[in-house]
Amino acid sequence: MTRRRSLDARGDFWDNLSTVIKHLVLAVVLALSVTACQKSPDLGRVQEESLELVKVRVKVLDTLQRRADDLLQRGRTIGTRAAGAQGIADAGRILTDARAQLDQLRAVTMQAPSEIAAAAKTGSDEEMFKTSDEMVEKLETGEALVRADLDAVDSWLAYAESRPMPPTPAPPAAPPQPPMAPPVTPPAGSAAPAATR
Repeated sequence: MTRRRSLDARGDFWDNLSTVIKHLVLAVVLALSVTACQKSPDLGRVQEESLELVKVRVKVLDTLQRRADDLLQRGRTIGTRAAGAQGIADAGRILTDARAQLDQLRAVTMQAPSEIAAAAKTGSDEEMFKTSDEMVEKLETGEALVRADLDAVDSWLAYAESRPMPPTPAPPAAPPQPPMAPPVTPPAGSAAPAATR
């Protein structure tokens, strides 16, 4: 009877052990599937947030573009007054560089959705964060450079606008008219020239 009990106890032990192992395996599988399910929504959330960050940067670029256009118009308005001012060539070059930089930054924002989508296809949160961070950093750095250039041009234009207007030269005087010659009358007794037909 003792032997039978020990055999029953061994059987119960193995049954319990196999049940515990089954439960552990099931728990591990569930944990892995929950982790896999969580990655997908996190990746989607990161992708959406990255696209939103790019949209914010596009609005900033729009503001900078309007400012650059206003500075260009101000430069044209003071044209002749600034023509002789020191630094006009530098200001024009800086404004041209800023406008070119804005075009490059716009190209980055145009490529952003495809680059973010490609990073999302990797399925890696790390790759997604890296792509998003690099893109936003590139845009913010470029915007800071453009802003500095526009500030420099704005300062120069303010200086040029504060200068007194050069006197406009008086139009040249009209040359004097030669005196009118008196009409020539033929001497008496001479024949008048024949009229030509």
